[in-house]
Amino acid sequence: CLSIIPIEIFRWLIAGGAGFMSASFVALNLRTHIKSAGERWFLIVAGIFLLQLGLAAVLKLYLFTMTV
Repeated sequence: CLSIIPIEIFRWLIAGGAGFMSASFVALNLRTHIKSAGERWFLIVAGIFLLQLGLAAVLKLYLFTMTV
């Protein structure tokens, strides 16, 4: 759990790594279905990737921010 780790930079690295893996998984799985959208498929997949990274950042800030 991120609350156990006392150093904030490590929390961000762990959350960022998990967010990147999650965003990659979602984008790669949806890419095959979205390629049929034509030339704009890359923009759609990149948008999905960025939204997933944003969700990871929001969850990190909302759920794992500790004040002592």
